[in-house]
Amino acid sequence: MGPCYGTLYDRRSMDEPRHFQSTAALLPDARVLVAGGALGANIDEARFSATGQVYSPSYLERGPRPTIAGAPLTMRYGQRFTIHTPDAAEVTEVTLIRLSASTQTWNGSQRRARLAFTAVSGGLEVEAPRDRNLVPPGFYLLFVLNERGVPSIGRALRVHGEG
Repeated sequence: MGPCYGTLYDRRSMDEPRHFQSTAALLPDARVLVAGGALGANIDEARFSATGQVYSPSYLERGPRPTIAGAPLTMRYGQRFTIHTPDAAEVTEVTLIRLSASTQTWNGSQRRARLAFTAVSGGLEVEAPRDRNLVPPGFYLLFVLNERGVPSIGRALRVHGEG
């Protein structure tokens, strides 16, 4: 994970309060980074936390993950594309989740879109969303989930309308 100013903990429980100026971001491995935050009765007494915690949700303990062996790096609206996976028969959901862009504990751009798909030999044939108002252009994590709700490791891709 790159340099960290402070301490980074890996835990199931979040035991440090995080208030104003904190952030939470979904990681490609489906864990959640929670960091920062100001503590104190008011802004004049604020103490800013220089720590982060990585939360491991219980869905990661429900068994093996499906895998994405290959996926495109970009996607156009309405395009059909293939996700290569040896676990196609077990996949019950294909999801795009927009990368986090939070400020002052609020994330106005977080999106989740379920994509229509069909299992094919060697993977999944997926239809990209058609509505840019529901899935604005930008960078997303692509996940496949199995019947137990266990996600794959996410693959980054860019949604765009060009060409």
